[in-house]
Amino acid sequence: MITKTFTPIDANYKPIAGANQAGNALAVTYDATISSATSISLNASTTSFEVSAFTQSVLLRYAASVSTTVFDAVIPANTSRVFIKPEAVTVISVIEAAATGAVAVIEY
Repeated sequence: MITKTFTPIDANYKPIAGANQAGNALAVTYDATISSATSISLNASTTSFEVSAFTQSVLLRYAASVSTTVFDAVIPANTSRVFIKPEAVTVISVIEAAATGAVAVIEY
């Protein structure tokens, strides 16, 4: 069995002090049918989070709402991306780019 771990780093490739490491999930969200925007309130201790898109690409926004025209990042279908949580962000939103998408968000 392979265990995935990583140490969150900042823009200068320095480890982020006090950051949680993968494998110690603080919260997990799974939505098999994200036909509309899904808002996720982040755990107060979250320093990073992983978003996985299944079947269709998923759009992410660092706010309580997201649409196919207003988003901050794209997670291509059948991939995962790890994000460092911006300091002031307390909620993220995801929406499918096309019908039948599914998403998983793991907070670290």
